[in-house]
This record gives sequence, C-alpha cells and structure tokens, in this order.
Amino acid sequence: MTICSRSLVIKRWVYTDAMLERYRYEHGVPPPVEREGITDVLDAREHVEELIATGVRPVITIPKEFAEDVIEYGITSVPKHDLRTGKKFSFVAGVIGIDPYLPESEERLVFEIDPSQVRIEPRLTGSDAAFHGVVGFPDGIPASALTPLGSFTDVAWKEGIRKGPLH
Repeated sequence: MTICSRSLVIKRWVYTDAMLERYRYEHGVPPPVEREGITDVLDAREHVEELIATGVRPVITIPKEFAEDVIEYGITSVPKHDLRTGKKFSFVAGVIGIDPYLPESEERLVFEIDPSQVRIEPRLTGSDAAFHGVVGFPDGIPASALTPLGSFTDVAWKEGIRKGPLH
C-alpha cells in the first residue's frame, strides 16, 4: 500500500477488549495508535498503514451460514445500485483497531485479514465524515488472506470467549 507521508500527533489507543489484549500480550504485538478527527482520506490511509505496521490486522465478520463458501472462495463484492445517487457500487467492509461488527445476540464468524494480500481503503463514516476504524476491501478478500479467529457473539467477543472451531 503506497501512502503519502504526513506528520500528525499520535496517541495510544486504550483497549478494553480482553481477547485482543491477550492476543497482543501472547504475540508481543504493541497496541495500535489512534488519531482523533481524521477527516482527510490521505491521513486515514497513513493511519491504517501505521496500525498495520504495529501488528494490528483488519477483521471482518460473517454470518455462520456463509462459513463454508467464505473459507473456500473468500469474499467478493456484489455490485449494488444506489437508489439515491443512481450509481452502482461494490463494497466489502471490515474494521481495524476497533471491535468488529457483531449484532446483538447474533453469533458470527470473525476472520483476521492478511493486509499484504488485499487492497485496503479507509472509509470516512458517521455524521462527522471521519475515519472511525471502518475499512473497505474494494477488490474483495481471497480465501488465502483470511485467518479464522472463531465464532463469537457481541458478549463473547468482549469477554474473549470463543464458541468452538469454524470448521
């Protein structure tokens, strides 16, 4: 990933997630860095690159019913038509440096993504149109880039409790 360099103030990210804390401790991975108020896509790209350099990897969640296909074929974007703008778009999203998307009381599979095998684009989201940890994979994610972390509910993720093997 090629990023333009810019100098910004970096502060430590505070993690409360027990699973990520344990993983980082066991593997000697330092905590990621966070910047507040990133509203420029070039700054967001640099931030994502710094997160990856510190050992943080993007994650994505999928419903359990798609597990076999995702493990075998990876994840490919499906073109959709935006009714508001009339444009077609294709997008697979995940997160980096924040808790993954886990709907309340739904068990989903969580995969870590090898950043060297995918193109990662930060997304400016929210009412402030800023970078909050959401990243896109415009070219999809090959199966070889996916490392299963386990099956989780929102509560189990926060407590670091795995719900058995993926396959």
